[in-house]
Amino acid sequence: QVGPNASADEIQAVAKTWAQQHVGVFSIFVFLNAFIVAAMVEELSKYFGYFMVETPDLMDPDDLQLEDAPTGRNSPTNGSALTPANTSVTHLNKSTSSNVSRGAGVTVAMVAVAVGFACSENLLYVFIYTPPGITNEIATLVARSMFPIHPLCAAIQSVGVVNRDILGDDKAQLGRVIFAAVVLHGAFDFVLMLLALIENSKKTSGTKIEDELKDLDSSDLLPLCISVGMVIIGVFYYTCLSAHQRKRLNELDVQKKGKSGSSNSLV
Repeated sequence: QVGPNASADEIQAVAKTWAQQHVGVFSIFVFLNAFIVAAMVEELSKYFGYFMVETPDLMDPDDLQLEDAPTGRNSPTNGSALTPANTSVTHLNKSTSSNVSRGAGVTVAMVAVAVGFACSENLLYVFIYTPPGITNEIATLVARSMFPIHPLCAAIQSVGVVNRDILGDDKAQLGRVIFAAVVLHGAFDFVLMLLALIENSKKTSGTKIEDELKDLDSSDLLPLCISVGMVIIGVFYYTCLSAHQRKRLNELDVQKKGKSGSSNSLV
């Protein structure tokens, strides 16, 4: 029972005790937290963050025109005309890039966004959520750095983005692009959250849940093994998708070269 004048610490303690005694019910909250609050929100953030990254392989030639105009102290002061060296212009024409190269550019850009996201998140966990102490902070940083779930999910997302933007698959819309990444990310978080909840409930004496879970292996290696397994599954899934997609991109490049060769022969 919590009185009307209960402090925040008392309310938190009661909520924690209730969660330990009702693991089944609280698992629903853990599921929603893992798949909706964590996985979906974070994957959407990375997806939209990608559009703030300029990917040269997907930009129009006009956007890739780089003019080395002299400025500041290097600007001519005598009014003389600019030399050719000062007016050099570089064009990176999208039409000269292979589809494989453009696909790789998308993947690199999305993984770069995910690495930045993971770095920011790790800083929060290390310096805010972790108890003070250099040992705790280093342990948290190492533990979170061992499992690159954010870059992996971004790479999986990139397959859908390439299908839509390069291969022209109209069915590869937002939901389909992020679905596999959300499932993998949510399952990764859900398993770890649920194991932590079960482990905490087993520490509560005199409850039925302790008897029900007495045969469960509570070794510290269990979360580690599950985390490694989830990452391996994600890598295998991405490798299969990427290999199939690369084959399709190579076929398009061959067709493109064939059409280009035919045009040149007619000229």
